[in-house]
Amino acid sequence: GKLIDVNQKTLEMFGVDDKKHVLGFDLWADPNLSSEKTQSLKNGKAIFLSAEFDFDIVKNLNLYPTSRSGLMYMDMYAIPLMEKNDISGFLVQIVEITERKKLEEDRNKNQALLQQAEEISNYGAWEWDIGKDKWTFSQNWLRIHGCQLSGIKREELMTITYPDDNQLVEKAFQDALNGDADYNLEH
Repeated sequence: GKLIDVNQKTLEMFGVDDKKHVLGFDLWADPNLSSEKTQSLKNGKAIFLSAEFDFDIVKNLNLYPTSRSGLMYMDMYAIPLMEKNDISGFLVQIVEITERKKLEEDRNKNQALLQQAEEISNYGAWEWDIGKDKWTFSQNWLRIHGCQLSGIKREELMTITYPDDNQLVEKAFQDALNGDADYNLEH
């Protein structure tokens, strides 16, 4: 479990200015790696983990000098290298996903706000991929119309349209399909 080499990009990712600070580092002592994952590696099994890496823990335990602080999100793949049924080392690949994780959190927050706004206003939203005849509905749209699933087709949609609106809705669909007009109908 000792680190024997590391590339420059990994040093930069971990805020380490010289590999001499981390060579020989005992990976089994890394508090950011769970005991379950450590045991899997020791048993010769490859692992994948998507996790938070806390630089403040690294600093507090004085594991190695780093210019980074706070959290980094990463995906890590570790594969035991076998030689005559013995583990001779590990190949570890780490990809920083902090920016992606922050974007996902922002997206989830925005989706929650949109859902709350729809619930307050008693509106729902939908999107139609005409080429695939695939519909996507917001949860509030499904709730308003008493639907349980999101993969319904146009013909099924017409069965829940108020009967007096069927002709108007069908014409709006046909105009959109023919390219005569955007579908823009409130009913």
